[in-house]
Amino acid sequence: KIYDLHEVFELGFCQHNANFIKDMIKKYGEDFLLKIGLINKTDKGELKIFFEDHITIPMYDYDGDIIAFQGRKIGNVPQNVPKYISMRNNEYYQLKDVMYNFHRARQEITGKGSVIITEGVFDLISLYLLGYKNVVSILSAQAILEKTKILNNFINTFYLVLDNDDAGESASYRFALQKANKNVIYIYPIAFIHKDCKDINEALMQKNDNIKIEENSVLITHFFYQKAQMAQELPEKTKYITRYQNILKKI
Repeated sequence: KIYDLHEVFELGFCQHNANFIKDMIKKYGEDFLLKIGLINKTDKGELKIFFEDHITIPMYDYDGDIIAFQGRKIGNVPQNVPKYISMRNNEYYQLKDVMYNFHRARQEITGKGSVIITEGVFDLISLYLLGYKNVVSILSAQAILEKTKILNNFINTFYLVLDNDDAGESASYRFALQKANKNVIYIYPIAFIHKDCKDINEALMQKNDNIKIEENSVLITHFFYQKAQMAQELPEKTKYITRYQNILKKI
């Protein structure tokens, strides 16, 4: 399965290679490689591949052409170290324009009439391992509204599988406010099913065997209603009741 994932998603691993840097500079020029963020210059003036010691993940446009890369740190990552790094935005690539895996999933999304939206690439790959092919990743919870505009032309049923944190919940809420009047929105409640897991990838790594997205997802109104019932403090309870009521008004 690992080999199959490498073939499907074209994953790699970046190690220091001085000859590779020289070959890239010879082909594309140092200024260009620095501009797009593929190489960096250290304080000592040494050139270094930006994704050194990272798994490399190609980023694609909607037609399936590679336009950039993202890197993921391996092993135990300290809290002050970013797990993911991306090439800087430039005239050829804007992270806000990338919805990962859309070019592969488009046919499956259209055929099923629904889409599963994850936050991180490895969340998506985890679901792919479980047989889900109608999955896309928005790469950042904050970008959910901008990146999902293209999906309006295909389907009206959404399954949100974002991270189990405030950013993921807030993004789900903003999405519902924007889409609930014309779409059916479900949320996979990691907070209820996998309470100690930050995301769906972590749930899979802990060998959870009850990851069934469609079966275990709930309507987003029901999710916020349940969160309100579970809240212990009045401000938190009020927040979730307000979210529940505001989404209802949009339906």
